[in-house]
Amino acid sequence: MAQDLNQKNSPMPPKSGENLISNDYTGLMGEIAELGDSPELEKVKQAKESFVVQKINQEKERTRMFLKNYKRLFPEIRQKVNDAEQEAKKMIAGHIKSEKEIDALDEGEKFILNKVRNEYKDFKEKNPGEDKFFSFDFADELDRLIYANLVYNLSFRCAGAGEAEKTAEALPQAPVFAEPKGFPEAYREMPAIDEIQEGEATAQQQEVIIPATPARVVQSNFAAKELTLDYLKAEENNLNKTKATELAKIIREWIFGQGDLYAHLTGRLSKKELVEQWLKVPENAAWISAAQRFRTEHGKKISSIKRMVKIKIGKTERNEMVYDNPYFCEGSELGYESNCFDETSGDMRQSERERIKYKAYINTDSQYVMGVFEGLIDEFSKNDDLLRYGFAAKTPAMFDPSADEIANVISQKNRIIFYFGEKTMNSALSVMQKFASKNRAILNKSGILLAQKIFDKEGRDVPAISVASETKGVSPDSSRKFPKYKTYNSMQSEIILSSIGSFMREVFTPQRLVEIGQSSPMLKQKIGNLPGNASEKDFLAVILNETIGIGLLLESLLRFYPKWSKAFGMTANNLAFKQEAGDTDEAVAFKQLASF
Repeated sequence: MAQDLNQKNSPMPPKSGENLISNDYTGLMGEIAELGDSPELEKVKQAKESFVVQKINQEKERTRMFLKNYKRLFPEIRQKVNDAEQEAKKMIAGHIKSEKEIDALDEGEKFILNKVRNEYKDFKEKNPGEDKFFSFDFADELDRLIYANLVYNLSFRCAGAGEAEKTAEALPQAPVFAEPKGFPEAYREMPAIDEIQEGEATAQQQEVIIPATPARVVQSNFAAKELTLDYLKAEENNLNKTKATELAKIIREWIFGQGDLYAHLTGRLSKKELVEQWLKVPENAAWISAAQRFRTEHGKKISSIKRMVKIKIGKTERNEMVYDNPYFCEGSELGYESNCFDETSGDMRQSERERIKYKAYINTDSQYVMGVFEGLIDEFSKNDDLLRYGFAAKTPAMFDPSADEIANVISQKNRIIFYFGEKTMNSALSVMQKFASKNRAILNKSGILLAQKIFDKEGRDVPAISVASETKGVSPDSSRKFPKYKTYNSMQSEIILSSIGSFMREVFTPQRLVEIGQSSPMLKQKIGNLPGNASEKDFLAVILNETIGIGLLLESLLRFYPKWSKAFGMTANNLAFKQEAGDTDEAVAFKQLASF
């Protein structure tokens, strides 16, 4: 299946003693009678052409649904679907040779198979008793689509995965923005400004490929395969309408609130007016109590400052500032680093400690934060790879929090962060998946919006845990003067701000202003009334105070964010991971598939 979706199948060489059927037949559904030049016949021809276009669109939609559901299958079922493709083609060959009928064919499928069946009968009559290779092909686009979709559905059915189009029908649909009344069609159809076009692949030129990389569908009748880094990188995680809706809400809260966009994106907002009320909630007070208990139990294992030590490197030594305990406090955060200084050996504990490359963000209710923090550290510390190559973590230090420190964690979405390297990430994912399966009840709080979610051993999404690449670098956006970013979330803030910049530049094009004036004269007037020295936030506040303005922002995010995300180096298929030079063929195939 990986090689022939929507592609012409080359004829197979005949095997001895067999009469094979392969699809390189030409001419099905291509014989429309010459209708002449009369007006009535021209109308009939146009009606037929319109019908064919409609059917082609329907079949393309079926193919898209197949691709969507195929990508969400568990690895075991997905492989079964791949393996079942040849069985599906044998079923079709049997039907064509009248050996065994295929049940539940629709009219289009019956039509093209019956046409091939008639051709096969003619072929056999002309070649009686001879073992010649019969083949067929579909020169007509509609025929090719119908045949391909038939193979997909039969492959699903043979694999016991239901029907290709219905596999994910039962999945819940997330809410989306209600489209504002009077929202002009031109806003949705207008092509994006190609500000970041260089190096982009053209979606229309990509061949559609079904890769062997696993994906998932939420089911409960079998266990999920162990998570891997390649698996998550191949998993589709783009900015869809649901995420764009949440993002638009965050942007609006930022515009009409205080602080920077990063604080709103991560929930690290200062809510001083809520501190007293927050402390009265028993679950929140339990967080402080658990932190104080942790400090009492670990006592001497928590460093507060680094000290200068001599570290042995072969026969030489070097001076370095290090913590000599795995736990340490830095400012308002409690940290853990597996590779601390060992006084006995005079060296760091993990000579093979690898650099941090990935993060896992965890969100949970206040009373569970310390338990999850300690529990996962304990589980990671039992793993051979993590013991060898190391890991790190941090969480708010709630021993004796100040009012400001409490204010900053009230809405925090990444209350625990773990750090891993390339060699340890697969082990870390395995540990987290098992931990999530055992502790699902306390890991149901939504976390970082744009990072990649994981799922437990039963295939159920774990809202509280998400992973992403460790990112730091310089923005490619010259309009923002190439600002630096140090973390995944700070990079996401920059991508969003660059997308907003593209949105604002587009809003003030003459064509857009005319369209806005036609749909909302009041909004155009408000924009025009702003002073010449008004800031971008001033303009955004006016725009996002109107329903049509929110719709405009949402539509623009869906167009501009993917372009900027790729410009910042994230993969085309998954906005949580950086593009790597050594990406697998499967990951590349998924990136192509993302634009289908």
